[in-house]
Formats: sequence, C-alpha cells, structure tokens
Amino acid sequence: MKKIAISMGQDFLTQRKENRDFIDTKLIEFLKNCYDCDVYLIHNFFNIKSKKKNNINFFDFLDRHKINVIILSGGQNVGQNILRDKTEVELINYAIKKKIKLVGICRGMQIINLYFKGSLKQIKKHIRTKNKIISSDNKITKIVKCFHGNGIKKLGSNLKVLYSSKDGQIEGFINNNKNILGIMWHPERNKKFKKSDIKLFKQFLS
Repeated sequence: MKKIAISMGQDFLTQRKENRDFIDTKLIEFLKNCYDCDVYLIHNFFNIKSKKKNNINFFDFLDRHKINVIILSGGQNVGQNILRDKTEVELINYAIKKKIKLVGICRGMQIINLYFKGSLKQIKKHIRTKNKIISSDNKITKIVKCFHGNGIKKLGSNLKVLYSSKDGQIEGFINNNKNILGIMWHPERNKKFKKSDIKLFKQFLS
C-alpha cells in the first residue's frame, strides 16, 4: 500500500488573524483513483522564528507512518509563503535522504527545480487555459489544464525534460534516477480524471 504525504497551501485570514492550511480534496480523490493508498496531509510545520530543529520530530512522524511517497501540491507561487517554502524544502530533503518517490505538481514542480539550482521566469498564456504538450520522445501528445504564470527558465541539475508545450515551455521533468517527477499541469482539476494522467502516476510510482 502507498503511504502518501501531501504538502498543503497556506492562507492568512485577516479578519480572524489565523493561518490556515488548505488542500484541494480532488487531489486526494485523484490519488485514490490511482492507488490503494493512505493519505497524510502535512501542515506547514516549519517555525522560522524557532531556533529548535523542529524538522526532527517531523521526520520521526514520517518514519513512524512509513511514508513512501511525497507529493508537493499546487496552488500559490513559490516565495508567497516562506513557511510553506521551508516546509516543502524539508520534504524534498526527506525524500532524497530516504530514497522515496517525490512528485511536484505545478508549484511543487517549480520548488523542486529551484532546489536543484534551476530558475523560474514569468510566462504568458498558461493561466486558466488548456495547452497541448508533447513528450520528449514525441510518442505522447495530450491536452492539459494549466494554471501557472511561472515557467522554467533554467532546468535544475540532474533533471531532464519529460513534456514540453507547443510554445516551448517545459511542462514536465524527471530526474536521472527516475524517482523525482514534476508536472506543471493539474491532473486533479479535470471534471473527469484522464486515463493518461492516472497511467503516468501509476507507472511512476510502480
């Protein structure tokens, strides 16, 4: 059984003066369509004001629940919430240390690219639109829903292009060891989940 940990976004409610973590529940539904899995939602635990290594207890939690897949979810831009950025960097560190599968969706793909010393740029015509993407081997062409205003400027080290859009933007990558996957589109935002997306996730996490 897959034990999947998913990162969450975070909003600040001004009227209530509260930080609230959030997740699109359709992402969980999508994963349940792909695998027999338990899903653990990871709150943005990293306290940037604390001098304590609060990632230690967090790693113990992941170990205790035998997490074998980490997914960095989409929504919001990298740099918009420092707490989330730091939490997701620790999740990347954990996935690499434990040699488990790591998936980044949209923003998640972007922060993985930055982690590996890549860079981002602003792009047009990729927000709330459909784009045609093509696999690097030219065997797969598909239409995907895009919601991102940032794209890949420089690809991070040990990452290679998996999908590109018709206008030349990198829409997916995989690392050389084939245990890190990044996709810029949102498979969970289709009214009916696409078989090609389910197949991609099943093959990657097999």
